[in-house]
Amino acid sequence: MTIRLVPLFALAACLAAAGAADAKLKPLKKPVPPPAVEPEMAEGSMPEDPDASAPFPAPDEPEQPMFKVSFKIRFEGLEGSGNFAVRGATQSNYVVGGDTPFVIENAAGKGLEFKKHGTIVNILPVLDPSKPDTVDSQIQIEISGPGKPTTELKALPVQTFQLQTEFLSTLGKKAVLVDEPNKRVEVLIEVLKP
Repeated sequence: MTIRLVPLFALAACLAAAGAADAKLKPLKKPVPPPAVEPEMAEGSMPEDPDASAPFPAPDEPEQPMFKVSFKIRFEGLEGSGNFAVRGATQSNYVVGGDTPFVIENAAGKGLEFKKHGTIVNILPVLDPSKPDTVDSQIQIEISGPGKPTTELKALPVQTFQLQTEFLSTLGKKAVLVDEPNKRVEVLIEVLKP
């Protein structure tokens, strides 16, 4: 059984035209062809959509576990860290931060300025089916916050560090993605235990 839906505005327009004063229904000059016959489907079955991507792994792929992601970011005196859970082969977004008020002085006097600060981590970890202790991850990291004040305006600039990369890591072992004197990024991915 096939159900056809008619937009309500089209139905309302037809009913309004039919119910209008002195309206007369006229037969169509050309007959309307019958609707195309669709193949019968078993009761309770859904039509297949070849373009739809499956939200679950194919039967021959292993199921992706829940991961615990821990990170530490350090950049020019700014630090961010956190822990969150994400299912394998899905993306997770971790965002923390806000606006901090600062008093600034310039030639016009004193004023209040809000500076954004915070940490953003977007990650998409996928367990490697050929190596069950290896995780292939795509990650995007940003940390931002007030920097050192300028001498002429006594205002705090906003400094930002961003990293976007893909890396392989071993479950339970820390991966160091950046290791420089003024910046460091560490990521640890573990299987989340229930």
